[in-house]
Amino acid sequence: MKWDRLAMRVVVCFFVLAVVSTCTCSAQLPTNRYNSIESYETLLKMQVDLIKSFETLLKNTTFTEVQLNQSSKFLASFNDLAYRQQRGIYSFEDLVTYNWTELSTQQKINFTDSYEALLHSEFSVLSSNEDLLKREFCKMDHNNQTTFLNEFESRIKFEKVLLSKFESWLHYQQTIEMNTTTNAAWFRFLDSFESLIREQSMLLSSFEDLAKSRCDTNLMSLKLSVDQPIYVPPNAPTAFVPCGTPVTYSLKVCNNGTTDIQNVTIKDYLSGENFVVDTLAPNNCETFTINSIAKCVDCTNCTCKVSDWAWASGEVVTTNGNYTITVYSTQQTIAVDCGKGSTPYNTRPYPGANLIAQPTAQSVQNQQENGGMNSENTKVEVTKSTEVTAKAQNIQDSKPCPTCGKK
Repeated sequence: MKWDRLAMRVVVCFFVLAVVSTCTCSAQLPTNRYNSIESYETLLKMQVDLIKSFETLLKNTTFTEVQLNQSSKFLASFNDLAYRQQRGIYSFEDLVTYNWTELSTQQKINFTDSYEALLHSEFSVLSSNEDLLKREFCKMDHNNQTTFLNEFESRIKFEKVLLSKFESWLHYQQTIEMNTTTNAAWFRFLDSFESLIREQSMLLSSFEDLAKSRCDTNLMSLKLSVDQPIYVPPNAPTAFVPCGTPVTYSLKVCNNGTTDIQNVTIKDYLSGENFVVDTLAPNNCETFTINSIAKCVDCTNCTCKVSDWAWASGEVVTTNGNYTITVYSTQQTIAVDCGKGSTPYNTRPYPGANLIAQPTAQSVQNQQENGGMNSENTKVEVTKSTEVTAKAQNIQDSKPCPTCGKK
């Protein structure tokens, strides 16, 4: 009987060890699966970068009235890409949640950080969607306005779903606050959650503004103008603004009607600046100035297009109640040259150009030591190894730069 009890205890001990061993193993996510989730996250981030590049190209493209169909088509494409990005983030959340019980505490924190970063990037894309929609909104007919507003609303609602998933992850991890090595992560998550809620509320406010706006340039107008020094390189298709050049934008909002417009808000896209006019009286205008610097944001040593536009909204006061009107300025685009040294590219030496070399004190001394100089100015055929500083007037334009327009 004594041996039977001992045997039973041994069996129980082995069973407990087996259970503990099984639980320990299941609490560790296999490395290959963890790496797969990380790889998927990386792909999502790359997709966000591509969508943002597409967005930048769209924002710097000027669509005329006759190209309105093209504009609507590209806006629809952007909506579709952004929607797919949302679905990708949802799948990432699903993958992590499915494997949640097998993640270590640090792995959970890492993935929560990643999910939060993806949500912020998605809010950024959705905000860009809003900017593109605002730029074209008053050019659309009623059917297109309704269609794009419905899609915008749908994406905001889905954003709420993604945000609620983030909230659930925080509930799963409340105990990390009790650990001195992880409590910093908990407070970071709280800050992020608050920031995400604020971004959501801003998008809701933008949707509300679009939904209740009436486009009416007969009552209010907004004009955007730009003043900057430009130069025109030989054989160049357009004029360029050298990188680093001060650029001044002017915004002029006017009340063209016969009644007051209250709480007029003017927003400039490029600078993000806001201006407010409490009351804009009939036949009156207000002008605002924005000082900027010409630069290319997405590249270096290159040329680029930089576009700006603005919108204004205000409440029209009538005896039957107030209503909101919205107007948009025409788009202003400048070409910026941020090439080598931020100098006009027609002043840069290139292979095959004929330049007049300006002798320095050292070169004069060297020439004198070697038997003197034949002339004050010597023509130089520039090669790839030649280093020479040229002046614009000394370049012979008979040989236009073969690569200057292809930086």
